[in-house]
Amino acid sequence: MTETSVFTKIRLREIPGEIIYQDELIFVPMTIAPHNPGHCLVVPIEEIGNFEEVPEKLYLHIMKVAQHIARVQRRLYDCPKVALAAVGMSVDHTHIHVFPLYAEKDMDPDSAKQPPAEEIALEADRLRTALKENPPA
Repeated sequence: MTETSVFTKIRLREIPGEIIYQDELIFVPMTIAPHNPGHCLVVPIEEIGNFEEVPEKLYLHIMKVAQHIARVQRRLYDCPKVALAAVGMSVDHTHIHVFPLYAEKDMDPDSAKQPPAEEIALEADRLRTALKENPPA
């Protein structure tokens, strides 16, 4: 990768974004096109273009944090399932989508919404509070 990704720009606060969690290896911003409220991304700080190139230690950490966030989302949004997806065709920086899932159709890319920034910020605050009360181990 030669250019800084949009995710890195969010992490560095060069562009706006709602980060709900960060540690030395990953950060978790809210997506601007959520499939459902609470939709966030687990992104490695290192700009790795393809998921299969993620080193095993980092992969395990990404999945551990994603699983923890999924547990928080199940409680917070009372959803039957939580979706995990590694897609990212539009951004060349590996990331895992984590979002409440109520129906199979929620996985369809066409189900993504464009809510106002205030709604995303509200959901970010809800998740931040829940994660502060129950931080990843």
